[in-house]
Amino acid sequence: MHIRLISAIVVATCLVVGPAHAGKTTGKKLIEYGCDNPDTAFVREHIAEMEKIPFDGVVIRVTDNPEAPFESHTLGLEVFKGRKFEPSDYAHAIEDLKATRFTTLTDNFIQLYPPYFGTIDWYDPNWSVVAHNAACLAKVAKEGGCKGLMLDPEMCDPNNWPLWWYAGRVKDKKDAPSFTDYAAKVRERGREFIRAVNKEYPDITFLMLYGSSLTYAETFYAWNGDGGLSLFGPFLDGMYEAATPGTRFTDGFEYSYGYRNFESFSAARKLQLSGGRSVSACPKEFDQHARVGFGVWIDYNGNGEGWHTDDFSKNYFTPDGLRASLNYALRESDRYVWIWSEHFRWWPPVSAPKEYIDALRLAKVGPGPGEKHPLKPKITPEEAADFRANNGNNRLFDTLRKGKTEVMDLMAESWRFARDEPDKGRKLGWYRPGFDDSAWRAMPIAKYWEECGEDYDGYAWYRTKFTAPEIEAGKRVYLVAGAISDAAWFWLNGKPAGQRDLAINMWNTAFVLDVTGKLKPGANSLAIRVYNRTSCGGIWKPIKVMVE
Repeated sequence: MHIRLISAIVVATCLVVGPAHAGKTTGKKLIEYGCDNPDTAFVREHIAEMEKIPFDGVVIRVTDNPEAPFESHTLGLEVFKGRKFEPSDYAHAIEDLKATRFTTLTDNFIQLYPPYFGTIDWYDPNWSVVAHNAACLAKVAKEGGCKGLMLDPEMCDPNNWPLWWYAGRVKDKKDAPSFTDYAAKVRERGREFIRAVNKEYPDITFLMLYGSSLTYAETFYAWNGDGGLSLFGPFLDGMYEAATPGTRFTDGFEYSYGYRNFESFSAARKLQLSGGRSVSACPKEFDQHARVGFGVWIDYNGNGEGWHTDDFSKNYFTPDGLRASLNYALRESDRYVWIWSEHFRWWPPVSAPKEYIDALRLAKVGPGPGEKHPLKPKITPEEAADFRANNGNNRLFDTLRKGKTEVMDLMAESWRFARDEPDKGRKLGWYRPGFDDSAWRAMPIAKYWEECGEDYDGYAWYRTKFTAPEIEAGKRVYLVAGAISDAAWFWLNGKPAGQRDLAINMWNTAFVLDVTGKLKPGANSLAIRVYNRTSCGGIWKPIKVMVE
């Protein structure tokens, strides 16, 4: 459930004011969705036990053959597959939900996970089957008393990655539509999709595990329409355009899975609103329909470190840590925060630890003491170096080389480094060209700072001086950073040159800063403030000057 895109992120400068959230938890809802997500029959049979856990809602599967569960299909995974749903496929699900006496689980969603299995082509004349199938699930949600549909756009089946990928959809096809034409078709399909859904369920709510923030992240990689998810934005825009006035699309912002501090959630709220709006072709409709949400992964890093019920301190989120993160997420959301789990189980017959159950309830009261001793996912400098080697520099810069020309690499060994634990470097002028950094240690880039003996999470600074050649008049000039873990702020010759935002988990991605008019022929100084949340940090890929 965790995407890491190869994209270049530039923070939008306009800040859009969304619906009033006021930093409070009142009226905010916690939604459960994990590998234990139940079907309608399970919910009907176990509702009393499920409602002992203080969630406000759950994502529910609809299966087409409850009498033979091992032969049944989950309809939410079949919407884009091309088989037309019949009432007999889902009528029993409506009856299950109608027969369930919901008391505290009031904000439930029906699962819709389109990209997981076979996908019908966007130009297929029978594409209306997809809209029909989505409308069937909307009917289940409406008649079953649910709030709406949970839509997950992530591509987890490598055989079907091309659903949102223009280049994959047109590969080896003669006379293939241009990206502009293809995006227009996908946008049309978005309108068709939401109109069918709204016909069954006007003013429905979508809980989207990724929303416009994913479009924003993808846009800066997809210079030629070649990003792996470059068609998701047009699909969203089509839905925004044609949705009924009260239809809402909550961005579940899966990037926030491991966030531990309020700063991260606050920055992510601004990014969802300003970044998402900046790449929408219909900003007015975006303002009307888009809403801010978050996802938190309770057993985050469990695949690497395991999940421990005997010693919570071995988990990435202890009960205190989970409470704090959920409180921050609720305060910065407009309404919904969802919790993902893989090893952890909430529902019967497993008994979830009482401490974690209490954390759900207490999160709405306040953050509590927070994580006293945050677990840092174990990764040795040697392992980090191996990862760095296996994610070669050439592959990171290949897309850029199609339209840009390399001028120079900044020397890897020419940098000075200092930690900034209290985060006072900006106030102290560490970005100024004349600042005396002679007391700082020498630190190469293109390595994690852990590889150089800095076992540290937090703020730190890099500084260097370099000589740039004369650039041909009329050329755009760019600083291209291969990858920085996790966030970075740049000053070129003492002036702000751009930043890569904290809210997007893009630690292994290339990104571009336009420094036209800021880079001088001859002597230049560059200062970079880096923030690393966890694991290995630093400027671990080369930095280049390129022109276009």
